[in-house]
Amino acid sequence: MGKRKCPLCGEFFADSEEQIPYKSNRYVHRRCFSAAIGISTKEKEEKLSSKSSNKSTKKKITELKEGLSEEEYKKKQELFNYIRSLIQGEIPVKTYVQIKDYHDKYRLDYSDMQKALYWFYDLEENPIRGNDVAGIIPRVIDQAISYFKRVEVVNDINSKKLKQGLFKSKVVKIIPKKEVNKKKLINIEDL
Repeated sequence: MGKRKCPLCGEFFADSEEQIPYKSNRYVHRRCFSAAIGISTKEKEEKLSSKSSNKSTKKKITELKEGLSEEEYKKKQELFNYIRSLIQGEIPVKTYVQIKDYHDKYRLDYSDMQKALYWFYDLEENPIRGNDVAGIIPRVIDQAISYFKRVEVVNDINSKKLKQGLFKSKVVKIIPKKEVNKKKLINIEDL
């Protein structure tokens, strides 16, 4: 049997080289195959990026970090900054994983998680035990959200009352006092 020739580079195969099946009854070098795949994927990426650039002008959605929108990313950073202020140090990996699970699996919003932590640690004044502050979120998030909804309702009612004129304003005019003519004092020694 004759030596096989690589259709991509045109070289013959050595006995020790690994051959990869290519199309029908043909074989190529592993390096040639990797290079061909790399070139074709780059071309596809360029085509897709040119198509997506046209679509991106239509849709002006900014995405950052793991497919999050800019607003979500800001909320996520605020949550992590708040956790850092609670534990007064760097956040452990376990907390990052918990936050990611709560967001991905349980569909919790980053701002709701921050509200839950604020309600539990700051408003309820529960002590912080160690660096694991995120473990309490699933247990208290419902209570925290209901608390903040009640606060919002009360604020709405109060703002409506203020607009209705609960407190009437009075206009008070202050008339400045006129200067009283001061008489000269008499020096007794001069008399």
